Amino acid sequence: MAKTILVLEEYGPSRVALCDCIEDLGYTAMPAHSTDEARALESSTSIDLAIVDIDQRSHQVLVDDLCRSGTHPWLLLVSPMAGPEADLADRPATMLRRPLTFATLAEGIARALAGS
Repeated sequence: MAKTILVLEEYGPSRVALCDCIEDLGYTAMPAHSTDEARALESSTSIDLAIVDIDQRSHQVLVDDLCRSGTHPWLLLVSPMAGPEADLADRPATMLRRPLTFATLAEGIARALAGS
């Protein structure tokens, strides 16, 4: 059975491109355009991995909340090119930095799922 990956990305074209790449890799993509939508999907669907662009404070709060919950998915965090490194201590997370390519996304997903 294909792994299910939640994609939180507010910019529509990027969200569509990420989901297309994820599906090309053989996974099921669950797109979310907001943290509220991501929370609803995470609470109602079995998610194996959540890809979260941590460029916004609300996304960082979602990551913190997921880490505090007992049944959260593994996290693949995407940071802006010039953004600060995220503190991954005590977080089940893998970090990728923009810009993403198909190869770096595929490798990041494989690393994250192997760590879960």
